[in-house]
Amino acid sequence: MKKHDGFQGQKAVIIPRHIYQRACRDQPAISGLFITDIGYYPNAHYHFRERAAGAEQHILIYCKEGRGKVQLADAAYTVEPGECFLIPRGVPHAYAANEVQPWTIYWLHFAGSAADALVEGLRQGNALIKKFIHFSNEREAFFNQLYDRLERGFSTDNLLFANLHLPGFLADCLFEEVPAAYSEEFSANMINTAIDHMQKRLAGKCRLADLAAVLNVSVSHLCYLFKQKTGFSPIEYFNHLKIQQACQYLLFTDLRVNEVGVRLGMEDAYYFSRFFKRQIGMSPQAYRSRRKKEAG
Repeated sequence: MKKHDGFQGQKAVIIPRHIYQRACRDQPAISGLFITDIGYYPNAHYHFRERAAGAEQHILIYCKEGRGKVQLADAAYTVEPGECFLIPRGVPHAYAANEVQPWTIYWLHFAGSAADALVEGLRQGNALIKKFIHFSNEREAFFNQLYDRLERGFSTDNLLFANLHLPGFLADCLFEEVPAAYSEEFSANMINTAIDHMQKRLAGKCRLADLAAVLNVSVSHLCYLFKQKTGFSPIEYFNHLKIQQACQYLLFTDLRVNEVGVRLGMEDAYYFSRFFKRQIGMSPQAYRSRRKKEAG
C-alpha cells in the first residue's frame, strides 16, 4: 500500500498556486525565495511519492527518525536519521519511507529566482544534495514557527513573516557549522558513556529514549552516531553485549541455561534460547558443550 499522505499526526500547508503567484512572486521582498508547501509527517508508514517529470519547486526533506530511500534516474540513495536531502526542481524522482522503520520527516517546497541560484550553486552537477545535520531543538522550533504562521492564513503579513525567515532556515540546514561539542573526541567519549550505560543494564532492558536522555541528544542523533562509530545500531550493540555476557556464564559457571537467561533479563528459557541461537547460530547448550570439548 502506497500513500501520499494520511498519516496520524501529520500536518501540511499547501499554498494555492494563485496565492503564491500573486502574493509572493509579485512581492519584491520575497519574490526570489518563497515557500509553496510545508509539512510534517510522523511515522509515515507506506509514504511514497513519484514525480516522473520532477516537481515545479525545489524540495527539502529532513529525516528526524526512521529511514527512507530516494530514487533518481542515476542512482538510489538511502536516507538515515538526521539526514536531509534536497531535490532540485525538474529532476525526476521518487522517494519512500522504509517499510520496517518508516521515517518521520519535516519537508518544504520552495521556489523563486534566488532559490534557483542557491540550489544550482549547491548541486554542482549533482541531481541530489544530501547531508547529515545534527539535531537541534532550535531548528525544529524554527520550522514550526514558519509552519504555524502559514497555517494562520495567507495574509500579506503571514507570507512576509514566513518567507523573510526562510533564508535563515535554509542556511541553518544547508550550511550548518558543526559545534565543537561534536568533535571526534567528544563523539568517542559519548559512545563510551553509552556502552557503560548498556553494560550496567545487561540484566534488563535498555531503552533508546533513556540512553539518549543520558547523553543529552535526540534518539535519531544517537542512532546515527552509534552506527557511525561502531557499525551497529544501539540495540544491536546492546544485544551483542548480552550475548557476550551469556557466553561467559555458559563457559565459566555451572548456571543452568534458564538461569543464564534470567540473569540477562529473559525469564522465558525458550525465548532466551531462540535469542542466543539467532545471534550465535547454535543453542546455548550446544555452545557450552562444543566449547568445553574444544578446551579439552
